[in-house]
Amino acid sequence: MLTCKEVTELVTDYLEGRLSFMDRLRFHFHVGMCGNCRAYLKQMKQSIRAVGKLPPGPIPPAVRDELVQRFRGWKRSKDVSWIQSVAPDQAEGELKELYGAIAAARGGVAYIHQAQSLNVRALRAHLDLYKAIVFQSSTLSRIARERIGVVVSAANTCGYCVAHHGEALRQLGDAAEIVEALVKGELPAALPEPDRILLAWAREAALRPAECAEASPRSLRDTGLDDRAILDAALTVAYFSFVNRIVFLLGVHLEDNYAEMSRYMVG
Repeated sequence: MLTCKEVTELVTDYLEGRLSFMDRLRFHFHVGMCGNCRAYLKQMKQSIRAVGKLPPGPIPPAVRDELVQRFRGWKRSKDVSWIQSVAPDQAEGELKELYGAIAAARGGVAYIHQAQSLNVRALRAHLDLYKAIVFQSSTLSRIARERIGVVVSAANTCGYCVAHHGEALRQLGDAAEIVEALVKGELPAALPEPDRILLAWAREAALRPAECAEASPRSLRDTGLDDRAILDAALTVAYFSFVNRIVFLLGVHLEDNYAEMSRYMVG
């Protein structure tokens, strides 16, 4: 999830269309939730229009080159979240062992894990829960669970989880047009009707869980899902809603190399 500082650093690339798809998504999520950044973006657009009406004037090459160099040299914040955390190279004891297992499985320690490092027992339980819900074999496919995760995270506007699990879907071989629609919070028309019904249910369950009724499992059974698949779908909705809230409550930032780590999530 981008910070306000990161949005100000990215706004020029955004306006000039140079952001990657996932960075545009992160940008839109932040601006959609932050009134101050929406106002800043509006001011930038107004300034560009106003400056565009001025007659051109020469800029000394040395000044231009220095400005470009300084602008490109800006670095995004490397903070993990809004609270203190233990970096992998500073971990000791049980946490070091746990970080080692995470890094071996995922090619690195994601910020969502580092953000929980002050409570090692909770972090370990979280990882066990994640593996039991997302990876355990059942009549609900792994791709279906990842799709649910992206749909739930998009409904909750959690750019961090959308980025990670959208990339995981790509690595699992899901069609590009399906992934692109899901990360934007849309239900792809290309999906078979049973899959669309499942994802529509997941989105409603994430947004309005108290409105779920006994008819919901029946409608899912009508698509061919058995009760084990329905249970795993419900657990997946609940799990991603839980992680989305950790991201929001702690301000977990998105890693620059999240796509590389997401390649390890397909096992």
